[in-house]
Amino acid sequence: MKREILISGSPRETRVAILEDDRLVELLVDRPDTRRSVGDIYLGTVDAVLPGIQAAFVNIGAEKSAFLHASDLIESEDEDEPRDPDDESDNGNGGSKRRRLPNVADELKKGQAKLVQVIKEPIGTKGPRVTAQVSLAGRFLVYMPFASKVGVSRKIENREQRAKLRDLVAKLVPKDSGGWIIRTVAEDLTEQSCKHEIDHLYDLWKKIKRKAGSVRPPALLQRETSLTRGIIRDLFSDKVDSLLVDSKMLHNEIVQYLKQIDPDLIERVKLHAAEAPLFDEYDVEAEVRKLFIPRVELPTGGYLIIQPTEALTSIDVNTGRYTGARSSRRTSRRREKWRASCGCGTSAGSSWWTSSTWSRAATATRYCRSCGPTWVATARVPRRSPSRSLA
Repeated sequence: MKREILISGSPRETRVAILEDDRLVELLVDRPDTRRSVGDIYLGTVDAVLPGIQAAFVNIGAEKSAFLHASDLIESEDEDEPRDPDDESDNGNGGSKRRRLPNVADELKKGQAKLVQVIKEPIGTKGPRVTAQVSLAGRFLVYMPFASKVGVSRKIENREQRAKLRDLVAKLVPKDSGGWIIRTVAEDLTEQSCKHEIDHLYDLWKKIKRKAGSVRPPALLQRETSLTRGIIRDLFSDKVDSLLVDSKMLHNEIVQYLKQIDPDLIERVKLHAAEAPLFDEYDVEAEVRKLFIPRVELPTGGYLIIQPTEALTSIDVNTGRYTGARSSRRTSRRREKWRASCGCGTSAGSSWWTSSTWSRAATATRYCRSCGPTWVATARVPRRSPSRSLA
């Protein structure tokens, strides 16, 4: 599969488009006036403890207090990296298998200082969601100071390779330093690179702890890296054919960053110098405009109406011009098939779906890699085990 990353930078915003076989599969936007907060680490103050919903609200200095659920106070029992770090869940139960939840009233008291990390941006009337299970992402490893295991990304499937990487990291990490996750791009990790990253992440955590002891909450302790650097760190690997950028400043920043983490990838970075805008040349602008159209036409004659809300994304499935040929029962079955498959007939049981863990909470939309229209799955939404680290 052909994979490309396009980065378009301007003083107003930075946009990142991820293409697979020349089709847009993900769009990320970063604006200076609305900076992303996911990944930021704060020393907050507990505003309220609500045992009835096993949650607390923490003041981190944002407009609204952050939501902290009891499931985000404890370490996951799953020793591996979450299957799909892009998936999100707002069902309050955490994204991966966890130990029995503690009583939030026993763990937190009003006015208590608490170190937390943002895992979900504020939306509508809701403030950000945070976790007490802090994670620091590097190129090859994710460091979790309050965890206790060395895990390996599930995307590394070879058992011998997994065991080899786990032994390598376990040998190099400081004793009782916490938990570590070996990321997908670390398949060919050398001992020297591993030691360098362990030292870097461990020193960063010590710096955060020192700052936490010298500031008055609420206070920002560590800001997540920029969108561009995050994309390079998390997604750019030898599995990506090319990275094109239309800003000389961003191009120089990317090259300098790659010199530190993976010099072999520099030759894949290209500066777009053509007269036509980068996103226009790759037909990304047209795809972006389509993303905001609430009505999605299906090849069969039916159509979907997609409306996002605070709690979920509602999807209205309509038969439209498709009225069926034989019976209402068959027409109904056909409509149900639309809810679990793309208009091209690709089924929800394909391998593209099995990489995610699902819960029966709400609805979700994705894109079909076969034909491009919106892929719809009803009554199921991907669960998230807050990491992001991306892998």
